[in-house]
Amino acid sequence: MINAFVYTPRKDFFKILSKYLNKEYKENINTLTLNIETEEFNKLIQLFNPQKTTYETIVFYTKNSEPIKELVSSNFNIFIFSSYEELEQETKTIKNRDIEIINNYLNSKAILKNPNLKPKIEEIVSYVEKFPKLTIQDSIMLNYRYREIITLLSLVSIKSNVILLDSDTEKTNNIIIEYPLSVISEIIDLPDEEAQEFLKLYNINKEISEKIKEIIETIIKIILKHWTIFYTGNKKEVKQYLVPLNTDVLTASSKIHTDIAKKFIQAEVCNISEMKDNKLPPFKTFGKTYIVQNHDYLSIKTS
Repeated sequence: MINAFVYTPRKDFFKILSKYLNKEYKENINTLTLNIETEEFNKLIQLFNPQKTTYETIVFYTKNSEPIKELVSSNFNIFIFSSYEELEQETKTIKNRDIEIINNYLNSKAILKNPNLKPKIEEIVSYVEKFPKLTIQDSIMLNYRYREIITLLSLVSIKSNVILLDSDTEKTNNIIIEYPLSVISEIIDLPDEEAQEFLKLYNINKEISEKIKEIIETIIKIILKHWTIFYTGNKKEVKQYLVPLNTDVLTASSKIHTDIAKKFIQAEVCNISEMKDNKLPPFKTFGKTYIVQNHDYLSIKTS
């Protein structure tokens, strides 16, 4: 499960997400859960026709109280701003908070206990300064290389973040500029023809359902860039798992069951993206240091 905190004072995103999920929108909604569906997972389901299918999920949530606390504790943050002015103001506050935390730690006695962290923390500062204009590639690299420090100092600016500006402007770096969510959320309930006329005012030549799908699936795609999906399965159950990028198979096996990790001998691995004619591709054998790849199917041998 990925916890994605939606940082916004409005509920436009949740109204659009409700429509995408074919769920009734309610004003007091704070949480929506989306199953992660992939072509590869569907292939496994077709192959085994299991009694049970278990999806991983993305839980989108928002809270009006203590937003920084939520930003720190979530796996992924989605910032939605209505203007550049709001974006600059809010991200400056977050950036300054992180820099202050870093400086306080570097000047504290705690750093004496972890002197090896000092050069890494000093490296991080230059990336914090770039916020909110870090590229997705930078963000992925930072969350892999500095995961320990990001967690230790509860940093927000260089976590797995995506920024969505509710305005009709250009796309730049890790800021996804979208046509106004507020407008789209307002016309969702209109008859299709009327909604289409409003969309044309924003030079959107698509049906509203297509535009909603494009918005949500773009965000999902960005979120999943930071994670690896792998599978296990048989005729009883086919199951999907999520681990951070660059996770070794021993750590991944602990997601299946802690006892499997403790008794791990080797992993039999094939990748479902190579599957043809409704047959699993050839398996390869790996030790505990193997890095799990997207859409790997794992069969773990234990003692």
